[in-house]
Amino acid sequence: MSELLNNPVWQRVDESHAFLSRVVTEHSPAAWVALLSGGHDSVCACHLASLHPDAPKPFQVYHIDTGISSEYTRQYVEDRCKQFGWNLNVVRSEKADDTYEAFVRRNGMPGPGMHMFVYNRIKERAIQRLSMDLKRGQRPVMFVTGCRRQESQRRMGYAVAVR
Repeated sequence: MSELLNNPVWQRVDESHAFLSRVVTEHSPAAWVALLSGGHDSVCACHLASLHPDAPKPFQVYHIDTGISSEYTRQYVEDRCKQFGWNLNVVRSEKADDTYEAFVRRNGMPGPGMHMFVYNRIKERAIQRLSMDLKRGQRPVMFVTGCRRQESQRRMGYAVAVR
């Protein structure tokens, strides 16, 4: 049993939980928002957060429906939520012009230089609305994501643990 507990994986779980505890203590978030995109990193982040002793029960996860994901991704997200007993909340854009299709109709197919504009329209606005809906007074909302600096050169420039 001690070999299992000394496994580096469990040490990383302990480090992650200590980090979450520190954030909760320092910022007293109004809500935990675990974002589940369907990628492996977001599944791991949601799972780690859901196992934290202070995590809200039942554990809520949020999937941003951008209108461009595949049926396979939606099914995968639903399956993981059933597997782990998480409540799935699907967030869609409120405005008809905040969809990928509307963006393409207006601006044409976006190239790499347009990524931030598309992201802002179809994802960031939904996240901002979610934050406003869950915020209580001046207390912040804690977003748990699978975003890693090591994932790409681009993300190294902006991925921070707490913002």
